[in-house]
Amino acid sequence: MGLSLHHGSRTGISQLDVDAEYIEQRCEQLVSRELIIPIVKDGEMYEITRWGLAYLRGDLDAGHLRVWS
Repeated sequence: MGLSLHHGSRTGISQLDVDAEYIEQRCEQLVSRELIIPIVKDGEMYEITRWGLAYLRGDLDAGHLRVWS
């Protein structure tokens, strides 16, 4: 399962009602907490990790994750 953040694409940032910088900042925070990982070198595509899936399912308390950096 991946998330693409290509500007202007049908499924990318252009359809969301938020700032691109905000999305990039949030992705960096999610990477630092090991909830997603970049799957390409330029960091525009991410994959949800096992920790991320467990959190989304409600099986993982956010208190057990690394502190926001």
